[in-house]
Amino acid sequence: MRTGLHTNDTRDHAKILDYYRRSGAKTFKTLVYHDDLLAALKGLGVTIVGRVYTDRQELGGRAARDHLNRVLDSARQRPHVDYWEGYNEAFGVPGELGRYAELEIERMRALEAIGKKAVIGNFSQGAPEITDGGRAWAEFRSALEHAAARGHALGLHEYAGPYMQWGVETPDGRNQWNHQKREWSGASEAREMYYNPALEGWHTLRYRKVYRLLRSWGIGDLPLFITEGGIDDTPPRPGGQGAGYKNFAGTEWARMPAVGDYAEQRRWYMWQVSHDRYVKGVVDFGWEGTATGWASFDLAADPAMVNRIIAAEADLPVGHHAARAPAGPPAPPAPPPATVPSPAGGYRLVSRPARARSSRAGERAQWIVVHSTATPVGGTPEGTAGYLAANEAQVSIHELVCPGVVYQMVPDSEAAHHAGYATLPDGTKGAEVNRVSWGIEIFQVAGQPCDGALVVIATERITEACRRLGITDAGRIVGHGEVDRGRRSDPVGVDMDALRAAVAAKLGAVAGGPPAATRPTVEQIKAAAVREHERAGIRINPKAALQRALAADGLWPTVNEVTVDGVPLMRGESPAGGAWVYWWRDGRVLKAKL
Repeated sequence: MRTGLHTNDTRDHAKILDYYRRSGAKTFKTLVYHDDLLAALKGLGVTIVGRVYTDRQELGGRAARDHLNRVLDSARQRPHVDYWEGYNEAFGVPGELGRYAELEIERMRALEAIGKKAVIGNFSQGAPEITDGGRAWAEFRSALEHAAARGHALGLHEYAGPYMQWGVETPDGRNQWNHQKREWSGASEAREMYYNPALEGWHTLRYRKVYRLLRSWGIGDLPLFITEGGIDDTPPRPGGQGAGYKNFAGTEWARMPAVGDYAEQRRWYMWQVSHDRYVKGVVDFGWEGTATGWASFDLAADPAMVNRIIAAEADLPVGHHAARAPAGPPAPPAPPPATVPSPAGGYRLVSRPARARSSRAGERAQWIVVHSTATPVGGTPEGTAGYLAANEAQVSIHELVCPGVVYQMVPDSEAAHHAGYATLPDGTKGAEVNRVSWGIEIFQVAGQPCDGALVVIATERITEACRRLGITDAGRIVGHGEVDRGRRSDPVGVDMDALRAAVAAKLGAVAGGPPAATRPTVEQIKAAAVREHERAGIRINPKAALQRALAADGLWPTVNEVTVDGVPLMRGESPAGGAWVYWWRDGRVLKAKL
């Protein structure tokens, strides 16, 4: 099997076709559709997977219906596309996976009605959790069984960084992260360590852990597409920061003899997947991605690497190796449901950093938001921390308080994704809440209140955070449910008034009190405004502009801002009757009566 391409853009059709003719690759993934290109690829025997982009991935309601209808319309219009994806890297969390399974079954049935097939799941690297005895995947089982019975496929993403073999369980025990010592075990130095078709991994080759579970359910032949993959930032990890393979070209990570550069790493991965007949295709993410923000992944702009990949994979089978890989050990039995016990006393701090999305530009957090996890019964602290580390684009936290251990996930100096739908008492709301707040989460078993011993530890950690951040007012400590109407019981079973009082008492008992310089001067505020302006430039908020336009015309908004083919729009009605639609285009608000 040879590496296929994932394209966000397809401007240079000749270059794409040249790659497929020379490489012999047989899978192509695209978000844009040009019939001449697709027809030419089908003529080369290529399987095509399509996705319809949406920025509103919801489990129900109008947004879900609209997206399904767009997928069906595209499927009817594009006969050359073999499989259609749904949402991308969404809903890999226990508690959401059951509803997501229902949504995927609905999409599969709709595609079946017009003679088309689906790739379901399309989960991000590391999701759903696999170290919990299969509980997370069990919530999605109904969709997997429907797919296996009706000829659909599963889609997974597999990235590792700074090299593709990172996290693979080689016999020498290398390529792993020691969480206690917070250090890397080093890479395997013998090439043969990597060329064992029974290897599994925590980043790449993680799909084999999943398929051990599927085999125990009798659906181990469910077709699989790796619909994104390559090198990306996959914490925890050794080395410096970086994203795509270009960030590591020429570094020590591309010069390890047994690992090789990106071409040799890709050849290793394709050698591995070619042993598994249920794997139907693999694509490398980012072709022609420079214009869409993915320059470090863009093979199209690196002809030398393209040539090296084609040459490195030339000796691989176009499909699969003749011999099937060993099945490996059976899936472990699920542990019996049990309440997670309270710690016997004390706790240890473990750094397990997720990748935060933005810095605070030198400012400190001004608020503390307290959450709880709603982990399924039997879920583990390590599994919860692993999920947060692997899915930081959806949710991340500064500290996670678990029995006997506190995971420090995101540094104080960076913003975490934990309260983006909240409104703070001072009026701060939306994504800005994450920038001005520090988040802590208490491990909590779904359906049960937070363990009292963990609340005590959380109180200590919050007190320490207040001291570091210069927060002197315990009124700036809020529960997630107090500032987000959709999370009324979060953190579950925690008396926030008592928690605030306990922190206030601890802060007052400190000799000298917390740092006094908590209020910025006028000069500091002006300097911060200039820095932010220079960093971000002038950015007009279309949603705010649409809201102001509706208000100026005396209308009430009846539809929140939505985006249709990249155009933000809102609908409003007059109290006296009549409705209008307002939309944003070319830097101005336009409107029309409905």
